Amino acid sequence: MKTQYLFITVLAILLFTGCDKKKDRIFEDSPAARLNASINDAYSALNGKKTWIFSFYPGANVEYGGFNLFPNFTTSVDVTLQADYATTTQSSTFKVYAGSGPILTFDTYNSVIHYFSLPGYYTGNSTSLGIGASDSGMKGEFEFLVLSSSQDSVVLKGRKYGNVMKMRAVASDQLATIIANYKTANTKFNTYRGFAIEVNGKTLQGVPTLATVNGTSRPNRSFTLATTPSLTVSYITTDTGIEFYKEYTIEGVKVNKLTFFAATTQYPLGYYANSNNTFKMIPRLTTTP
Repeated sequence: MKTQYLFITVLAILLFTGCDKKKDRIFEDSPAARLNASINDAYSALNGKKTWIFSFYPGANVEYGGFNLFPNFTTSVDVTLQADYATTTQSSTFKVYAGSGPILTFDTYNSVIHYFSLPGYYTGNSTSLGIGASDSGMKGEFEFLVLSSSQDSVVLKGRKYGNVMKMRAVASDQLATIIANYKTANTKFNTYRGFAIEVNGKTLQGVPTLATVNGTSRPNRSFTLATTPSLTVSYITTDTGIEFYKEYTIEGVKVNKLTFFAATTQYPLGYYANSNNTFKMIPRLTTTP
């Protein structure tokens, strides 16, 4: 009898444990299978649309602001890159491999993206003109953890510095026009040598600092405001205006996107403003007010 009770007790425990394990199972697939699936999803997304606008932010603290890159993933291993800051079009290779998640890497040299990871000496005409430290330059990334991917967008995180960046899909037959519009907007932006900042009609101290890109002096795509505490804001030019790296709260105003408005009597060079005109960046052609 005792043996029978013991058998029943052990059987009950085994049944309970088996049910409990089945109940606690969250994923049907193994970690390796899920990782392989996410890699396939990334490949499918990149090659599905093939052409993208890549909001690329170099720097350990996005201190240089953002640059628009235009990758065209022509095959499962080949990519062609263009950018708003350069006239170069260059082809190279890429791959997606397994790491802590799917890793997108531009694994052969392409001057359009690897420019930002060059030592500072090579990002200008001499050591005095280079951007960033002589040994690390602008700290640009070329390997990214794929946080999410779809046919419309891919969210990436730089492996070394952790900047979160986005790629937005565009139709292949529109890419040439889109690139032309972005470059036109960026050329106009690069004619400016400073900005006045207005928040709710109040002018704030602090203007974009000057840098040198390809031997030409121009503002960084970031500025520091003399608020308390001081605030450094990084942004990227677009075909319609400016987008910030993230939403900032400046003097109580939340800002993440500015649209360019044409010249008026009050603003002879035009201005960049949010949707309700509570935040404005007013361009100047000199570095001083």
